[in-house]
Amino acid sequence: MKINKSILAIISVLVIGIGSVSASPVDAAFSTLAAKTHAKASQNLKHVKVTYDSSKKQAGFTGTAAKEIKKVKVFYNNKLVQTVKVKKSNKFVANAKFTGYKNFTLLGLNKAGKKATNKVTITSQNYAAPKPWISTSNRTQAAMTYEVATNKGCGLNFYYHKQKVCSVSADTEKTTVVFSADELKAKTGSFTIRQTQAGKKSSPAVKAAILDSGQSFATSI
Repeated sequence: MKINKSILAIISVLVIGIGSVSASPVDAAFSTLAAKTHAKASQNLKHVKVTYDSSKKQAGFTGTAAKEIKKVKVFYNNKLVQTVKVKKSNKFVANAKFTGYKNFTLLGLNKAGKKATNKVTITSQNYAAPKPWISTSNRTQAAMTYEVATNKGCGLNFYYHKQKVCSVSADTEKTTVVFSADELKAKTGSFTIRQTQAGKKSSPAVKAAILDSGQSFATSI
């Protein structure tokens, strides 16, 4: 039987293309475990909670595993950072130091390492304070005023050249911060703003421009 050469060429390209795709460590680990059992994982990690310890710069994870699950692996940004044993009570506790705001992924393994739970993904929205944004800023000869969209129960920190210059409570959805003319002396460029929340990592940084007298700025979502 004759086979059209153009069809063979297309098939060759498809095979080469598939072979060149590389899986992340998390996906590779999950695929390997599934292949060993020849069955799709059906167990789950439940009641997973995450907290953040600012003094140690680490995330803490707790949760409950199915009875068959004996270990839990923790990945950050697709890299394995810790493996912990599940307690007899079926509870697990894990801690992982990290920097940045990438995703965590948790996987559960049985004693033989031949089965895995479904993946649990934890994003920065779970372990970090919400990112604030500046709604208005206005400068007069007397002062510079910022109105910042915030979240109730949070705090707001202003930094200048990595030094904290102001810290206020964000008790409402809009927080007003005022710097006097004296406080602005010799300051140019911008402030860095981060929102804080108990038990969570400070939010990603937001820049707040230091305006010239008579300037104003407004944004909307």
